[in-house]
Amino acid sequence: RDQGTAIILVEQSINVALTVAERAYFMEKGEVRFSGATSELLERDDIVRSVFLEGAAVATGAKAKTAKQPSTTADEFAASPVALEVAGLTKRFGGIRAVDDCDLVLRDGEILGLIGPNGAGKTTIFDLVSGFLVPDGGRIVLDGTDITTMPPDKRAWLGLGRSFQDARLAPSLTVA
Repeated sequence: RDQGTAIILVEQSINVALTVAERAYFMEKGEVRFSGATSELLERDDIVRSVFLEGAAVATGAKAKTAKQPSTTADEFAASPVALEVAGLTKRFGGIRAVDDCDLVLRDGEILGLIGPNGAGKTTIFDLVSGFLVPDGGRIVLDGTDITTMPPDKRAWLGLGRSFQDARLAPSLTVA
């Protein structure tokens, strides 16, 4: 990140996401329900129920504490160039809309949390962005290049990397 690498973290746990991300998208049932600073996400009791906070906040609305203070605020990233943009992204599996008209923006050097419960559509978005799934609608733009129809290997040549959840596959690898 300090060298300008933009990172999307796909995570169910708000506690985990808040330890690294300053900005987040919260998904539920294939739709983005919130986008903004992670501190604002914690204030939205209508979106984030106490079950997702796993002890980070009490039902009365106490704010969770992150493991570290962000070195860069979400507002400071607003001036950074867009590294990745997803617009109107949609994916259906039969009659199920896994991702429904999703928009998100990731800027250079930013760590963005994509947060939500199981079945929210987080991994499907990740699979669409990395080229492992083909979208039913929308577009994906990486550093100004439309990559929506590109296969995963061409996306990798453009600098799009992916790390899978099982850290045991290659525990010594960095995100970069």
